Amino acid sequence: MEAGKAVWAPYYTLHKVILGLWEMHAYARDEKALGVVTSLVDWVDARCAKLDDAHMQAMLGNEFGGMHEALLNVYSATGKPEHLRLAQRFQKRAFLEPLARGD
Repeated sequence: MEAGKAVWAPYYTLHKVILGLWEMHAYARDEKALGVVTSLVDWVDARCAKLDDAHMQAMLGNEFGGMHEALLNVYSATGKPEHLRLAQRFQKRAFLEPLARGD
């Protein structure tokens, strides 16, 4: 994925796992699920920390699932600034910036 090669859907899969764990915490009040999802998100953060902004945006041109939303959900549960920063890194600017300009 980071090398720009076509792959199936790793971030789509991760976002589904993250979302499921977050829902277990949000709706079932499962604290263990919050601990697991926090560890998983911290792993994603460490992986993405190796990528500069341009590389991250290029990667998002290939596939990113619903990572932005899933990470915002985790941030809402943890309040950790690093979770918000990671969610923001998954904003696909090639899509959002033209919308913001009204293009």
